[in-house]
Amino acid sequence: MIRFREVDEAIPILKSMGISLVGIEMDMFNDVARRIHGHNIKVVPRITLTPSTTAELRRRLRRVPRNTLVAVRPGSLEVARRAAAIRGVHLIQVSRGTSRIVDRSTHRLFKARGYGAVELVLNPLVSDFEGYWRFMESVVRRAYAYGVPLVISSGAGSVWELWHPRSVSGLLELAGVPPVVGLSWLSNTVHSIVSSILGV
Repeated sequence: MIRFREVDEAIPILKSMGISLVGIEMDMFNDVARRIHGHNIKVVPRITLTPSTTAELRRRLRRVPRNTLVAVRPGSLEVARRAAAIRGVHLIQVSRGTSRIVDRSTHRLFKARGYGAVELVLNPLVSDFEGYWRFMESVVRRAYAYGVPLVISSGAGSVWELWHPRSVSGLLELAGVPPVVGLSWLSNTVHSIVSSILGV
């Protein structure tokens, strides 16, 4: 996902990294999409909801435009479990308090409806490598063990916070995930969600 405004500077970097699909938060989507158009990079509008209750999540989902990738960063494990069961939610963005959502139950829910994934954001590694790495390693291993699809997002606030897919693949392998699985997460998971749910 892109949260920064240096789009013209980012385009050649994205292309050099082989990144062909980018999620852009709704408040910046129109401007970024216009500037990326014609560069062989697909842009998808996304919204990240941060509900503290299930009722708040349902209320906010009713206002989300169609064909928008919906990520939920839940305020509690209970909200995370409810969000995983709601068809309008595509990604569950995990934090230290909600990592137990990565389990057999979530695997079954995502498999039954044909889409869905857990999202890990890499940005916190920059400021808290040791602590966040332990959390990330745990989530990655749980996702692999339980067969839960995983999406890795940069969470970039600037072009300098973008991650090369090969670097991400290396992190996943370091966490104990076979390269073929890590590559599938990076190349197939988000593309399948976008193509089947958003039709792009």
